[in-house]
Amino acid sequence: MDKGAVADTLAHIELAASLLAAAEMCGGTYSVIDYTLDYLKTRKQFGKLIGGYQSLKHTMVDAHMGYERARAHLYSAAFLFGQQGEGEIPVRMAKAEAEEAFAFAADRAIQFHGGYGFTYDCDAQLYRRRAIWNAALVRRCALSPAQTCRFDVLISDLCALGNQQGIDSQQPAGDDKVECVPTLRRS
Repeated sequence: MDKGAVADTLAHIELAASLLAAAEMCGGTYSVIDYTLDYLKTRKQFGKLIGGYQSLKHTMVDAHMGYERARAHLYSAAFLFGQQGEGEIPVRMAKAEAEEAFAFAADRAIQFHGGYGFTYDCDAQLYRRRAIWNAALVRRCALSPAQTCRFDVLISDLCALGNQQGIDSQQPAGDDKVECVPTLRRS
């Protein structure tokens, strides 16, 4: 197996995972906005529904606009994903927009559910945790030297496995050792 082909395949898999994560974050954003709107329509403070306060309305509109931006980027990225060489930038943009929209909507949900007293008494904290987890999962702007080395070793191991299985290799003879050089990779 060719190391370049393995690296390209892994990069394509990472890109597909980013697209799926963006789709999940878009869905989470919609869900947390819906959850928060239901709460704002039912909770009363000082005899008035808190959803009637202008500052809360404007913030929910901002959250919804973030969702719409993320959804538009997601649809564009999903359409362009399979096309040769055109899908990477839209997928990265969709991931960034969805991450930002989900984090904002989840954060506002916690703020608006503040009347519960404790964050853990309310399901809004689950959305915030998921937003933080997704951000950590899909954010790989740069790899540390140790991570770069592990990535290169993974490629070598996959090539060696392919050679053991009798798959043709474009790898030069005697290239068993991978030299780990600290480099930065952008996602």
